[in-house]
Amino acid sequence: RGWMTKNILTGAAREGAREAAVQEDFGDSQTFGTARVNSVLTSAGITADSVNVFDPGLPVNSIQVDVTYTVSVFLAGFIPG
Repeated sequence: RGWMTKNILTGAAREGAREAAVQEDFGDSQTFGTARVNSVLTSAGITADSVNVFDPGLPVNSIQVDVTYTVSVFLAGFIPG
């Protein structure tokens, strides 16, 4: 389940970066990128703790998307004894 969630979060971040990269104005790219990430996560039943779309300051045009999500782990009864 954790691996599946990680893949969904990665896919959502990629979709957000793709959406943000085609915007002319960086202010709009933050809005569009964040909206796209949340749309993908909502369709998977996931609510992110935070979504950040920003320019990492590289010498070439680039967009970085960070998505954080807290996963609760339940191990009671998993380990014998």
